[in-house]
Amino acid sequence: MKLNWGWYIVFSLIGFAMFIIFMVYRMSLQNIDLITENYYNEELLYQEIIDQKQRALERGLHLNVFYDKEEVIVEFPFDQDFTAELNFLHPEKKLLDKTYTSVHKQLRISRKEFTPGKWLIKCKVACKGEKFYFEDTIFL
Repeated sequence: MKLNWGWYIVFSLIGFAMFIIFMVYRMSLQNIDLITENYYNEELLYQEIIDQKQRALERGLHLNVFYDKEEVIVEFPFDQDFTAELNFLHPEKKLLDKTYTSVHKQLRISRKEFTPGKWLIKCKVACKGEKFYFEDTIFL
């Protein structure tokens, strides 16, 4: 039996519609977590973060992050009188995010606390009345 070209158009449209329905279904199952819920308010304050990053770059300060099979080591570029707040953000799951504070030059964290994958590190440091901001990305 031979079909005319009209049937091929109908089959193509039905196939395309089924594909779109399948993709909508798959996207509805996708977990979408924002890094921050108050992104608008944080965007307004982002100039402060830019200034803190620039201040750190002007002074040649860098956050050093090392990791091996057992632990993650964060070294701060300050020797004394500072407080640091580190946020480890997991882009895929907000429930895995972790926050640490430190007043020591080195912070050691067990690798068991982290799931494998990409981690964003956001660090705010206050030292002698000045504020600094560092960002880094690690893959564990």
